[in-house]
Amino acid sequence: MVNKKIKMMPVIRALEKDESVDFPIEKMLSVKSICTSISTVTGMVFTTSINREEKIITVTRLK
Repeated sequence: MVNKKIKMMPVIRALEKDESVDFPIEKMLSVKSICTSISTVTGMVFTTSINREEKIITVTRLK
């Protein structure tokens, strides 16, 4: 189950290389925007994947 009250930016920023975190699919646009912002400022690289059945978006830090 996905916690819907979690703060997204601090969680995404704290990811270690090859670590992943899930968010509700309803937050997809915010999650992608946050990943882009963090990547631009810090050089971290993220990938996202969507699971429509479970209604989640998964963020994985690559670099």
